Amino acid sequence: MLAEAHRVLAAHPVRITARGALIPSAGLPPRREPPARLAIAWSEPVATGDAARLKRCAEHTCGWAFWDVSKNRSRRWCSTRVCGNRNKSRAYASRQRRAT
Repeated sequence: MLAEAHRVLAAHPVRITARGALIPSAGLPPRREPPARLAIAWSEPVATGDAARLKRCAEHTCGWAFWDVSKNRSRRWCSTRVCGNRNKSRAYASRQRRAT
């Protein structure tokens, strides 16, 4: 994943300020500035190892991604009330069908 971040950053030049902040290079075409800002924002979680906290919801009908803030990084669903409940309800129904 770090190699991919390097590739994106290379395609969207940035510069470092005296305070250490990354910003898009001067003269970058306006259409390339938003991707450059996104690449800059993504570089920090990649460098700190927090990028693994960005996960896709385990519910197969959901297309959402979420930031896992759980202490042990074990969260599976974007919402336990919605996607988690759907998943658990299907598992329960499947167990009930097998039991009969």
